[in-house]
Amino acid sequence: MTPEELEKLPKPLERTMTALEMDIMLEVVNRIRECSQITPVTDWLLNRMTAIGMSKKRIKEILREGVKTAGIDIDEIYETAARSDYVRNSEIYKAVGMDAIPYEDNDWLKQVVQAVKDQTTDSLRPMENITKTTGFNVPMGNGKKVFTPMSEYLERSLDEAMMKITTGAKTYSQAIGDVIDEMTSSGVRVVDYASGRSDRIEVAARRAVMTGIAQMTAEITKKNMEELKTEYVEVDWHFGSRPSHMVWQGKVYKWNRNKT
Repeated sequence: MTPEELEKLPKPLERTMTALEMDIMLEVVNRIRECSQITPVTDWLLNRMTAIGMSKKRIKEILREGVKTAGIDIDEIYETAARSDYVRNSEIYKAVGMDAIPYEDNDWLKQVVQAVKDQTTDSLRPMENITKTTGFNVPMGNGKKVFTPMSEYLERSLDEAMMKITTGAKTYSQAIGDVIDEMTSSGVRVVDYASGRSDRIEVAARRAVMTGIAQMTAEITKKNMEELKTEYVEVDWHFGSRPSHMVWQGKVYKWNRNKT
């Protein structure tokens, strides 16, 4: 598939994950709105604990629903990718006087699509893991940011908003505004602790889909080469590629079947 075609494919999933991010942000803001008011200490503590408990539960529900919707998008994305790539490959078969098996009857191809689809869905499915590793990159001054898990961020934000209001440092509206500004600038993120990498939810989802599509189309290409009994392949090229990729783009290579 061309880079332009690949670029368009993950968009439905990105929109779903962006909406998921906004739903989580809205939940945090709503909880702060409910609790950041001047009340006796006991009432404040009770309200605060209720808000945190309800919010953690609600955030898990939001994540669960978002991942479920993302699964539907993944199905559509891979079906679209496989069919469009297969139609193009069918023209190659016709050019050499061979008949390509229709997509609906091609059990091998459907198995490949399903396998890659399941692999991508699995990377988004583990709700407990996503819940634990979702949070905000909070600005600490001097351009530094510290990752704060969702539950800790919620508790800290409630405490800070309450303190600003009770001390008269900020009005109710200003305290809420500070939280919204901070969330907007940092975004909800999923963190890979092993590598230290930090990505927004839609970026992580996009990477998972693009990796899956690359694997799927590579398998289709290898299968076509076997069917057409050819050993040579021309690699596509595009503008704006990485310098390390430019050296091998747009060339013809002989396929070594002993290597993958």
